[in-house]
Amino acid sequence: MKVKIRKAVENDKNTFVNFAIKLSEFSRQNHSIISKYDNYSLVVEAVRAKAEKTFVNRDKNTLILIAELDNKPVGYALGRIYEEDAAAENGTGTMGLFDELYINEM
Repeated sequence: MKVKIRKAVENDKNTFVNFAIKLSEFSRQNHSIISKYDNYSLVVEAVRAKAEKTFVNRDKNTLILIAELDNKPVGYALGRIYEEDAAAENGTGTMGLFDELYINEM
């Protein structure tokens, strides 16, 4: 099995959006008591819209990685760089972090 992690390209938009929805489904299954009162179809549409906007508007402060197994997409990571403000406990400056991480079950 060959594992590859690469930067997302334009053709990855649907893959990224679908994985973002799968991450939402996974989160919902693991927090079912908290999220049982909302309309999940509205949540999915909001997740889809946010993922599409994130993908289209990515810039030097947004990194989307696609994980592949044997040349088939199996997950993604969404990294961001943030500017910390003066109230930040660890001082001001930039901070990078992975905001989202999803891998399909095998």
